[in-house]
Amino acid sequence: MNQLIPNIPKHTITWDKIAIVRGLCHHRTAHVMPFVQFAQETVIHPRIGKQNAETSSPRERNHSAPHYVYNATSFSTQVDGKTVTGKSLAEGLKLLNQFKCEPKYAPRELNKTDVTSDLAFVTYSSSNHFRECRDSVAAAQTLFPGHPIYFYDLGLKDAQKKELNTWCNVHYVYFNYSKYPEHVKTLSIYAFKPMIVQDMLNKHSTFFWMDASFRLLRSNLSGVYEMAKKNGGLVFFLDSPYITALTNPLMYDYIPADLKRLRKVKSLGGGAFLRNTPEIYEKVLHWWFLCALVKDCIAPPGSSLGCKDLSAGDPAEYKHCHRYDLSVSNTLVSIHNNYDRTKAVKMNHYVTFKRSVTHTHTMKIC
Repeated sequence: MNQLIPNIPKHTITWDKIAIVRGLCHHRTAHVMPFVQFAQETVIHPRIGKQNAETSSPRERNHSAPHYVYNATSFSTQVDGKTVTGKSLAEGLKLLNQFKCEPKYAPRELNKTDVTSDLAFVTYSSSNHFRECRDSVAAAQTLFPGHPIYFYDLGLKDAQKKELNTWCNVHYVYFNYSKYPEHVKTLSIYAFKPMIVQDMLNKHSTFFWMDASFRLLRSNLSGVYEMAKKNGGLVFFLDSPYITALTNPLMYDYIPADLKRLRKVKSLGGGAFLRNTPEIYEKVLHWWFLCALVKDCIAPPGSSLGCKDLSAGDPAEYKHCHRYDLSVSNTLVSIHNNYDRTKAVKMNHYVTFKRSVTHTHTMKIC
């Protein structure tokens, strides 16, 4: 059963006083936990308050600032030599245009003396995956000291927020559900994830986004950067099974694909490296954002996380399950890469996924 974050009244968020809402887990295999709204307020550490000059996300557009305009509303692709166009996502564009949408773009060339010079990290958690996120943050702190880490609060408890206040180089961001459509409050749909990436683009052009179970293994990212130059700037890590097995076919009404070719491509993992370029924004991210804002696109009728036996029959055949944000991003990235799976990176070279707490790295406290 899908569970909703309770409606949050529209109000001004300040960094010294924030109402806490406990969310359900955002992990795809975890059990749904009950939520409780906390009326009490939490004092935010002055260091965190100083780091965060903005209020909650998404921010309202600054009409006096220059911004990149891309107003396409229907995704098109080539199938058997013919152009196929999906259903309109104008509803999503209308909502996106209400947010601050001034994405930063990465330089054409990498900094030859330090390819990580502009690198940031972003993660997110509700209360019941906070322990896992500790490992993810500690790994980024250890391997990339001094680089900013943005932590989006999807419903943390007071004690968790106080602990987060002490972590070095961590910027707290409150995810304001009241700004988004109702379905974004259902965390098991994962529409919050594209919206977090959209908000991050207003701050940084180059970053990793990391699920709670995402663990970086090394600081040498040369292979990741080379792949980013090769495929336009967005690098996912190889996973399995096949994309078509994990995607509700009704999604293709909005994001059409050459299914004969797509069914040969295995899926990509739940974390990624992004160097935002106009090419990646127009061909992948724009559509990911729009689809996330339209419920029937990201969560078509009949969608469910639970799969039938993935090992039975044709492994690429639809297994009556859906991976929501990943189904959309996997499809878009595969189309952008011309269904070439070699334009992703082997996971075990750079990252791993751990569902449990490992304490591999020690959290840096400031």
